Amino acid sequence: QVSDDKNIYDRSNEEAKAIEKDINISQATLENHMKERDDLEKEICRIEEKTLHFRKQAKTKMDTATASLHAANAEMLFVEKDRRDASSKVEQNEQEVQLLKSFIEEEKVKTDKEIEQIISTFKKFEQIMLEEQSKFDAVITKPITSGYD
Repeated sequence: QVSDDKNIYDRSNEEAKAIEKDINISQATLENHMKERDDLEKEICRIEEKTLHFRKQAKTKMDTATASLHAANAEMLFVEKDRRDASSKVEQNEQEVQLLKSFIEEEKVKTDKEIEQIISTFKKFEQIMLEEQSKFDAVITKPITSGYD
């Protein structure tokens, strides 16, 4: 009887150690997932900051270009009043307007590409985060078996 009890005690003790080991592994995995999640969240914040910076930069460029375009148009209207005396000036302003329009279009295309790239990167990080969250959820919800079943 005592030997059987000791065997049961020993098995129970081994099972408890195995469970404790599983818990430690799960805790380590949990800590790793939490660190990965934190790293991903930091990366997302950096991407959001870059996106905001690019948008502000693009807006500033667009505002400057638009202001330049308005100024060029205003100058062109003034020059048209005096066309007989300043036809060469009109041609110069028309070229400047075309350059500004080209510049605006190029900046728009460039900004759109940058935004698309940032969104794509964000979506990749979001997918990674979702996959890691799924793994994390699976580890947390995994039942611990006692061996007595």
